[in-house]
Amino acid sequence: MVTLITSIPLVLLPFVSWPVQGTCTMEPVGATAVEAPILGDFNERVSAYMQIHESVERTVSPRNTYDDPEAMDEALAAMQSGIRANRRGAHVGDIFTPDVSQLIRRRLDERLAGCALTVEEVLAFINEERDKHVPRPSLNKPFPWALGSAMLASLIPALPELPDHLQYRFADRDLVLIDIHADLVVDILANALPAPRRVVPDTHRR
Repeated sequence: MVTLITSIPLVLLPFVSWPVQGTCTMEPVGATAVEAPILGDFNERVSAYMQIHESVERTVSPRNTYDDPEAMDEALAAMQSGIRANRRGAHVGDIFTPDVSQLIRRRLDERLAGCALTVEEVLAFINEERDKHVPRPSLNKPFPWALGSAMLASLIPALPELPDHLQYRFADRDLVLIDIHADLVVDILANALPAPRRVVPDTHRR
């Protein structure tokens, strides 16, 4: 079995725990001497993004109340617009560089084995509530939550830790870095999960 957390922007949902295998601890994977500089570079790139996030956030109306949904929507739109303006030259891979991408793929592969999970099981869970007509995630655009909001907590220890407001989600085998506060896709790591041994239909790839 696996452990599950579910989250969508601006909504707090209960944490649901499922039993995990005895060898599948929830402690974050420690960095090796080889991994440390790679993760250090990743953290610097994440911090650079968060500086943009925080700078833009200071210029928009605070969204600290649910009393005025229209004002919240306006503030969210202003925040998204401001972040996009500050990331006009952003490309996929700016944060998920080749080195950290290789590290994440290897860690996820090892994590699947350690938690006695198959990639087929993970993909079936990820896609359980997926709307097949929803487009794939795109950089600097809102995450298409109709793909599903569930995240397997059992896989999180293998992933680099993130600051507040940033979270990971899977879109099929792709790992997506999301600014939950602004509801924007920050970066995408294609094929983060290993290929399944048997065909799992992917209605979005062409």
